[in-house]
Amino acid sequence: MARHTSGLGAAGLLLLLVHGCSGTPRVDAAREADAIRALSRAWLAADEARNVEGAVSFYADDAVELASNTPIVVGREAIRSWYQSWLPDTNSSITFATSTVNISEAGDLAYERGTYRFVTSTSSGRDEDIGKYLTVWKKVAGEWKVAADMANSDRPLAR
Repeated sequence: MARHTSGLGAAGLLLLLVHGCSGTPRVDAAREADAIRALSRAWLAADEARNVEGAVSFYADDAVELASNTPIVVGREAIRSWYQSWLPDTNSSITFATSTVNISEAGDLAYERGTYRFVTSTSSGRDEDIGKYLTVWKKVAGEWKVAADMANSDRPLAR
């Protein structure tokens, strides 16, 4: 009888060890979401300061930018060129604000959803675009980096 109980105890212990090791690691989703919110605020500060290198530093090497009214921009170097084409323009401004951040169970992917406002001066006057964005973040060497950023306007289609 003692031998049988001992076997059940060992099997139970083995089951606990296997179950504990095979599960997804626990992630503090609230802490990770706060980290992404802080990164988003720092990214906005870089944009407001017209700091191209600062803005580009948030992107992963293989990131994709899908901005309103522009073709797809693939890779950090291409994103740098894209930023250089518009960010230094002191006749424009951009603001954005995070609405929600969702973290994957594994803690290596997240998405941020928010709103933006882009204002620029054109030959016909001031132009304001208001819209929404979705940014996918991924962990790269333990740091959150932008994998994909997409924005689209709330403007109605021209008819």
